[in-house]
Amino acid sequence: MYFISKLVICFYIILIAFPIIINSISQGQLVDKWAKRLGKELNSLGLFITKAQEIEDRYRFNNAQVQKKDPKKILNEILGNVTKMLSKKMDAIKCIARAAEDEADSFKYNSSTNFTYHSSKYSSANGIEVELPESIIENKNMYEPMEFNVDSHFYNLSVNTSYSSVHVPTNIYDGFKEPATAIQWSESLDEVFRKNYESDPALSWQYFGSSTGIMRNYPAMRWAAGDEKDDFDCRVRTWYIEAATCTKDIVILLDSSGSMLGMNKHIASMTIYTILQTLSNNDYVNILNYSVSVNYTVPCFEKKLVQATPENIEIFKQSVNNIIPQGKSFAEKGLIESFHLLASYREIRNCTDECSQAIMLITDGVAQNYSELIKKYNCFDNDTIQPVRIFTYLIGKEINKIDEIASIACKNRGYFTIVTNLETVTEAVFKYVNVIARPLILHKKYPISWTHTSLDTHTRTNPNETYRLLTSAAIPVYNKSEDLEDDIHLLGVAGTDVTISSIRQLTFPYKLGVNAHGFIVTNNGYVLMHPGLRPMFKKKPTPNYNSIDFTEVQQLDDGSEPRELAQILLDLRADLIHGNKSVTKDIPLKYHYNNMQRVSREKFDFYYQSIKRTPFTMALALPNRFGYYAVQVPDEIHKNKHARVPIQSFFDGDNWKIHPEWIYCKYHYLEGHEFTNPEEELRHFLGRMYNKNFTWTMQYSTDNNDEEDKNIDEDDPETVECDMDKKRLQEDDYYCDKELINMLVFDAKECDMDKKRLQEDDYYCDKELINMLVFDAKSTLQAFKEPWTFKNDREELLFRRYNATLRFVATMSGLTRWEYIFGEANGTSTKEFGDDHPRAIDETWYKSAVLQHQYDIDSFVYSVPLQPSSTEDLLITGSYAIFPKDAGIEAPASVVGFQFSHSHLAKSFFDIAVTQMECPGCQGCGNNLDCYIIDSSGYILVSHDDIDTGTFFGKMEGCVFESMLELNIFDRVPVYDYQSLCYRMVLRVTKADKCNFSWNGMSCIFNWILENIFWVILNINLYQTWHPIQYTVRSETDNLEEEDVMLLPTIETDDLEQNKTNPFVPCDHKRNLYVLNQNLFINGVGFPGEIKTQCSTKRYFIKLIPRSNLILVAIIFNYTGSEKQFSTEPEMVVYNEPYPCQKLQLNELTRRRLSGCFNTHEDEEVITACGYVSATLRCQISFPTILMSILFSVKLLLY
Repeated sequence: MYFISKLVICFYIILIAFPIIINSISQGQLVDKWAKRLGKELNSLGLFITKAQEIEDRYRFNNAQVQKKDPKKILNEILGNVTKMLSKKMDAIKCIARAAEDEADSFKYNSSTNFTYHSSKYSSANGIEVELPESIIENKNMYEPMEFNVDSHFYNLSVNTSYSSVHVPTNIYDGFKEPATAIQWSESLDEVFRKNYESDPALSWQYFGSSTGIMRNYPAMRWAAGDEKDDFDCRVRTWYIEAATCTKDIVILLDSSGSMLGMNKHIASMTIYTILQTLSNNDYVNILNYSVSVNYTVPCFEKKLVQATPENIEIFKQSVNNIIPQGKSFAEKGLIESFHLLASYREIRNCTDECSQAIMLITDGVAQNYSELIKKYNCFDNDTIQPVRIFTYLIGKEINKIDEIASIACKNRGYFTIVTNLETVTEAVFKYVNVIARPLILHKKYPISWTHTSLDTHTRTNPNETYRLLTSAAIPVYNKSEDLEDDIHLLGVAGTDVTISSIRQLTFPYKLGVNAHGFIVTNNGYVLMHPGLRPMFKKKPTPNYNSIDFTEVQQLDDGSEPRELAQILLDLRADLIHGNKSVTKDIPLKYHYNNMQRVSREKFDFYYQSIKRTPFTMALALPNRFGYYAVQVPDEIHKNKHARVPIQSFFDGDNWKIHPEWIYCKYHYLEGHEFTNPEEELRHFLGRMYNKNFTWTMQYSTDNNDEEDKNIDEDDPETVECDMDKKRLQEDDYYCDKELINMLVFDAKECDMDKKRLQEDDYYCDKELINMLVFDAKSTLQAFKEPWTFKNDREELLFRRYNATLRFVATMSGLTRWEYIFGEANGTSTKEFGDDHPRAIDETWYKSAVLQHQYDIDSFVYSVPLQPSSTEDLLITGSYAIFPKDAGIEAPASVVGFQFSHSHLAKSFFDIAVTQMECPGCQGCGNNLDCYIIDSSGYILVSHDDIDTGTFFGKMEGCVFESMLELNIFDRVPVYDYQSLCYRMVLRVTKADKCNFSWNGMSCIFNWILENIFWVILNINLYQTWHPIQYTVRSETDNLEEEDVMLLPTIETDDLEQNKTNPFVPCDHKRNLYVLNQNLFINGVGFPGEIKTQCSTKRYFIKLIPRSNLILVAIIFNYTGSEKQFSTEPEMVVYNEPYPCQKLQLNELTRRRLSGCFNTHEDEEVITACGYVSATLRCQISFPTILMSILFSVKLLLY
């Protein structure tokens, strides 16, 4: 009986438990049923609306084939184009240089001549006068009026291509001999400028910067300083300094003894800031300060020379600003440490004559003679070699014991300068440039320098306009008539700008394909051009945009921590820098897109080769999964012309766009050939193609004598093509004057512009791209030709159920077509789909669709704007990649897609996700069951609350997402942003903390008044307040006629003061992005049952929505505790050292030193000028200087 009772109890227990088990399983099956029904409806809707099959069939019908790409051939084509383009720019500046040398040599200055010129700042423009400073009003007749017209080639700026204009720095008076001479003789350069432009209408700004400070730029334009002070001086611009001095190692040695307090400290700091401004990424620098001991101003830079990148320069400025002068001065220790530091780098680099090193000693005086010490560390081989130049800057108004500090410079191939006040800083610093340039001048070499990426800030007139990225080519210009015994100076530097966009247009993006890219790396490993380079933040340039290393934009997928560099990436970087023609395959990378909010794990192959006569290397990165095959199309242009079918008919209507950044056809001269949009321009050229005189020409065609000159290095005047291989002289052997022949070739070939002048209506077209475009237009026309009609009521019902309103297609040729199903765009906006999405293969939905193809060839990709400001009228975009097949291989050809209403999708889903009769006891969404539709990156498309749309799922459901990570449903992929900015964190003591009682309070108030007066004086426009300050500096070797030299007060910009208004500083960010493992569901069984989480009773179901990148997650929400949150938002990476010390490892990576650098020349010994013999100041101290000195003294008494 007892046994029977126990059996009955067990039976009842099983009866009670059994429905729970059944319900649990059935709930999972019900969720799966919802997912399958939704997936079926969305897929049917997508196929109906996009006509994907019809478009794919057109590829076969029109005889398209799939062929394997030859990346090496593509690279060679790109290199050929880019090399020709850059060679044109180099030829142009050579012509400017040659003309400048000839004109300066033949010009005779006449002080009685009343000359006039076009001033970039002071000439009237189109009859509008400019308000002149009081000090130059009497010279207003000197400035010739200018007439401007808006020119589409020059970025729609108002210019005049008939002549150039001249910019004169604010602190230089254009009426005195040296600047006046340069202004007058350089006017003849206008003819060269014009001929260069006629030969190459793609030329951007051309300019000549004189060593006197004036800059002549073509075409003439108004200088765009805006409301800011004009502190531009061409002589401290990167292009000028690099052309004049090449690569330098600089140690700045600052006296920080007590005597440097007050005004001396400020003058010294400004001197250092100005020296730093003359350095570029090719230079290395460190700053030491000495008093009783010697210290490195930046501790993490100890015993290192670091690259003079913007971020390193900024931390140097901050460190100098923080120095408090105190104690006695012992320069000996500082000199010894500086010599040791430079010597260690000579040894590391195995330096020859190409290494240029210098010490900049900044002090208010030295207490003893250091000749023996310096001889010990800087004189070798019987005093014939001095590897280090020494420049000395005597700071302050008390100029005692000049002999000792002057001899240091004069005996060590340097220059001595007295810096008595702020007005003389720029001129004092610039003198070192001319001295370091002496060997280059004496060798009479013409190395062309190329700068790293820069921003065209001085031609940006609209604050809402995007800055233009560019690189500059520059060449030194020499004075033919100088006397060695006096001194030799650069005549100046000639240069031109090349926009990065113009280089990018030559990289054939349609040949590279989707998700592939071309890029350029400099000799320092920095990216000049790369899709991952982001130079702007909130419409402002980032501080380090031109020193972003290749390893900072190409992130290896190897699980490494931030700033950890794997050897495979270092090897690839080294190969890129040296420019050896090579291939590196199977590099696993984190390919992020959609503004670093999505990521894919891909393997890329890299092809690369150096760009001739530049420090750059061109590289291609191809995804090895689908990057090696492309669709090849027949000659549609010829076929349709032969059949008398007008190809313009394939481009009827206005519901299509072409890629706005690609070049299809274009006139060389943009002015006079303006079009309202790229589509109008294309139609124009399609019409011209039926003209019998139409020819296919490239933008940079091969010159007839290119083959003859291919072995002549035009950068080296001593290189010509002479047959010197045979040692035994034959009957027909000969010899050549290499330099003379090269000069003749240069004069005859490079600067004879008349023979190569392009006509006003000359044009160029990319035949292959146009042919692809015509094929795509023809293949997609039928599917978009007629207004949409529904085939049946069922189809219309499905469309209206999801409110599908738009369909589109985009192709590899850059064509995008779209159609509004119900005849008009949604909303009141005048913009249509193509206005917002004209970039075809560069659109996120295009990239995502191609990436999705690797998981499911029949799948659509669905996405929603992430974190939208409003969910009202929100649209979901679905896209599908078409891969035509041919002989068993396939290639991406186009992407079709559609848009439908987010609210209609949500309603349709929740209508589906209800209880079913066959599942008694199951829950529908909303009844104790939270349901989400999320995409393959983890972002929410649909939930019960519309506000969740576009939010990361892990932020809303931490317990569930944590479980997904544990089950490998999602993979975490950390991505690092090394170009980010963070809010500046400033800890400061308030005035209230200082100003508390009696005398302290009074001194604080008085000190505050003094500080404000001081900064008003520093920042006031001294040019308009005080008359120019004149002084004369004479030297025994000065054979020039005596004349007053006018220096106007330098307009000072204190970077540290600007930082007070700049809330952002560079930093590193980390984002945890996520990727759905779709193969778990597609190739496996997925997760049929209930999944438990760590949050007690919280359980969920997860199902793949078929033929999509979406999953359905249904959560039983009987858990009320707190949950862990996951986020894809960026988080600042915290290092143990301050920024940018964590980047020091980049400083030790491989670099390629520039060629054409010189440190010595035997004739330099003849030059005796070193800045010292006597110095007399007609007006030593300006009133502002006196006043600031008094204020400093009073201020010191208060501390």
